[in-house]
Amino acid sequence: MHKWKQCYGWSVLRAAMALGTWGILMLCGWEASAWREAVYVEVNSDGMRIYEPDFRPFTVKDEEMRFPGNEFEKFLDWLEVRRDSRFVVLLLRPDSALFQRRLRTCFAQRSIDMVFEPLEVDEEVPLPVRNLPKEPEPAKPGSAAEEEEVEEEKRPLLFECRDNKIFRVDRDKIDQACEERAAKIFKDVNGDENEFLKVAATTVVEVDGYRVDFGLSMTGSYLLMPNDSFQGDEVETSEEEAGSGWFAEELARHDPKREFVCFFIRPNSVGACKRARKVAWSQGFSVTYELMTVREPIKLGVGGRHVDSQ
Repeated sequence: MHKWKQCYGWSVLRAAMALGTWGILMLCGWEASAWREAVYVEVNSDGMRIYEPDFRPFTVKDEEMRFPGNEFEKFLDWLEVRRDSRFVVLLLRPDSALFQRRLRTCFAQRSIDMVFEPLEVDEEVPLPVRNLPKEPEPAKPGSAAEEEEVEEEKRPLLFECRDNKIFRVDRDKIDQACEERAAKIFKDVNGDENEFLKVAATTVVEVDGYRVDFGLSMTGSYLLMPNDSFQGDEVETSEEEAGSGWFAEELARHDPKREFVCFFIRPNSVGACKRARKVAWSQGFSVTYELMTVREPIKLGVGGRHVDSQ
């Protein structure tokens, strides 16, 4: 958001935030998609509804996608040749975690750009945006805007939204805890590698409310199961915007130029995500999302989903 503030000023940004999903998606479209036109795709557990400005909205069900030449394939063919003038906004309902991953793969295989927006169960779908402003003048060589584009790749700050609360998923703490457990086990078995592997395969490490499969961690992957007895933190936007709440204080310890925020969202916690997202934006962080099913473990590292800021 720090880049948006430089380009448009606080007045434009505040106006967009005041419009909620509608305003923010407009700004996302302008910023991330070179002033292209948005194609909105509302995603549910068993299908999608597509809102393309040039024709009437239509629905495609999951079972219909199994047959060659279905309406979604035709839509992808149509969209692929227009990807220089269109981008996709995936509007993700709480129950769409599994189905939306298939869609993201389909769009990515065609090199079609996407942004994401989580929606509550009954939240209204924002209408497609038309007549966007002209593309801004390109930055002059050596300008601040150009220098900002050449920034290093950002690291994700991970948070889980569950039961309408926020939980920190601290990758550095998990790394450290697993390294310490490995050293302890190796010492306990007097350096015997076979015994070490036997113990590792049945070991679980507890880190900040998550149960980590230690055996899997030896392959470079982390499988995190939430511990339901661990209480997360509520985000009250008014308090957090003042910078005094837990989430705001947690973000204040990090650098938005080097890190971005990723939310793992459970079906019952879209509202918590949006409150926390507002705080993250106010502190200049880019934000992205990963929808999860109710009991799905969080997987990090090899085999986990790659997340980028949007």
